[in-house]
Amino acid sequence: KTQRCYQCNTCVSGCPVFKVYPEFKPANIARSLFQNKAVPVYHGRPAFWLCSSCLTCEAKCPQDVDITKIFYKLRNWAVEKKFYVPEGIIKEAESMKTGSTATISQSIIERRFQMGLPELPKPDLLEIDKILEYSKFDKRLEGLITMEEME
Repeated sequence: KTQRCYQCNTCVSGCPVFKVYPEFKPANIARSLFQNKAVPVYHGRPAFWLCSSCLTCEAKCPQDVDITKIFYKLRNWAVEKKFYVPEGIIKEAESMKTGSTATISQSIIERRFQMGLPELPKPDLLEIDKILEYSKFDKRLEGLITMEEME
């Protein structure tokens, strides 16, 4: 769908990555993908790793260019081909196995108790394993971990 992009730059408004890196413009990336079959590199990383996956660009695009979905596919391709994966991605992906992307501190647990709030539910690890297996993410995660060990 990148050929649909007519460079209106509506996707740029609201893009959190553009606010930090003004050269990161989803419309320009779509044009590069369509015309050059190439992914631009910003700050030493392919553009698809910089995307925050907030879907703002897709929500605003009058031409329905699914750039975020394209980035997902490119990320999966990078993992499958053992291409560059930024530091931290593997740790973040591994955290999916636990059902929590952040550690909850003891002080938060105590504060919740003092406020009369219920205990936070424990994640169903068997259900998480099923989801990871069904989505084949468990295999991708193994590939990521292998890549990290090779470096």
